[in-house]
Amino acid sequence: MAESSFILEYIFSIYAFCLVIYISFLSKKEYSLPVFSSSTNNYSQIILIFTPISLIFLDNVAYVSLSCCFLKDYFSTFFQVLVLFCSLLTIIASKKYLSLRYCFQSEYDFLIMLAILGLLLLCTTSNLLIVYLAIELQSLVFYTLTSFQNNSEFSGEAGLKYFILGSFSSGFLLFGFSQIYLFTSSWSFENIQRLTYIFNDVPPFFWGILLLSVALFFKQGAAPFHLWLCDVYEGSMLSVTMFFVLVPKSAIFCLITKLFFITLSFYYNFWSNLCFFCGFSSILIGNISALYQKKLKRLIAFSAITHTGFILLAFCCFSIISIKSFSFYFIMYIMMNAALFCVIITSFYKQDFLKYLINWSNLSKRNIIITLIFSIILFSTAGIPPLSGFYSKFLVFISLLQQNWIIVTALLTLISCVGCYFYIRLIKTFFFMNKNNNIWMSLKKEPTEIILSSSFLFISFYLVFPNTVILLTEFLSLSIL
Repeated sequence: MAESSFILEYIFSIYAFCLVIYISFLSKKEYSLPVFSSSTNNYSQIILIFTPISLIFLDNVAYVSLSCCFLKDYFSTFFQVLVLFCSLLTIIASKKYLSLRYCFQSEYDFLIMLAILGLLLLCTTSNLLIVYLAIELQSLVFYTLTSFQNNSEFSGEAGLKYFILGSFSSGFLLFGFSQIYLFTSSWSFENIQRLTYIFNDVPPFFWGILLLSVALFFKQGAAPFHLWLCDVYEGSMLSVTMFFVLVPKSAIFCLITKLFFITLSFYYNFWSNLCFFCGFSSILIGNISALYQKKLKRLIAFSAITHTGFILLAFCCFSIISIKSFSFYFIMYIMMNAALFCVIITSFYKQDFLKYLINWSNLSKRNIIITLIFSIILFSTAGIPPLSGFYSKFLVFISLLQQNWIIVTALLTLISCVGCYFYIRLIKTFFFMNKNNNIWMSLKKEPTEIILSSSFLFISFYLVFPNTVILLTEFLSLSIL
């Protein structure tokens, strides 16, 4: 096994070990400071900036291990870069936020690096046992990150709820793997793919696929397995919520694509129905539930459920254009949410998070530029033409129409139009409500403003040069099929 094939994993393992040494022996003075040291944040940013270079110069992009446990190709490499990019955005945006919340930066960075290690393994693995170990590694980190704020009862409650429900999800995942292993006697994706045609009429094998799908849909927060998502998003710190929204979805969707489109492609009719049911339910429940929300984090949670539903509907079409629409949708989803969270993190009054929608009233009189950017991002997220969010949903509708699902596409269009209301309601709060004057915008240049401007420029860049992103998604769709 070539050492250069896992240079990313080696880098993050060594850096996590160095953080353990630093936390254990070198950071005793850090605990007595009123605002804790954030020096490790700078090192984490350097690691996340320069590690993608190893994918170009040091790593072997096309690689299959001798034990068939790992498979590296352009598709998995792209999602590894996506994981690193989203993690970098989160680390940069969370630096000042953690100082305001009096949290320990070193422990936070250590947990983030462990989660990244598990997600990187999840993108490249081709073995069910490694999948389970990687998911458990990042899940244990997520439970800790959810309850990271010790002085908050909501954080502890959210962490406990996430841990209990996540344990059931892990049980479903392991039981589904055991059902598949019972008939194939193999953990390898390649061997399972070769043997799947034999078990066309074996009900226990379908139970294994069902339990596997339930566990993965739970990790993504798709309905009807979404009940944990809103409480976890609301109880977590804002930087942790940003991490949950951006980073884990990349690796999980990469895993779902390789499992469904390659390993279990023979059972397309079975898992596509599951994707359709969960996707349509997510869009319906997410849009309707978001109409009644009064808190910003819960609104973001139901918005994330809705976007997950659109991605699952793209999956159920099982075609090249479905991979193209899924990839494009996901890229735009990440950029829009990165800009959205940067606006929220920047908008602080002293140390208080503006958690209610009414707290964002009168924003246009405080900072008109931020208000306009925030409004355009919300319009794009809602799918208003000619913004990128509209085109991402349009690609999903095209993939559905190719399967002759005309009625479903018409219903989704109506539901999406209804769902635009809760985005427009927030924009109405910015400009036409004057019930609160607690909006405070920093006049100093902050790192979050760099992310905000970059994300907004990326969305604007798409309007001028759309072919760049489209060609990238076409290349990804051809590399996986």
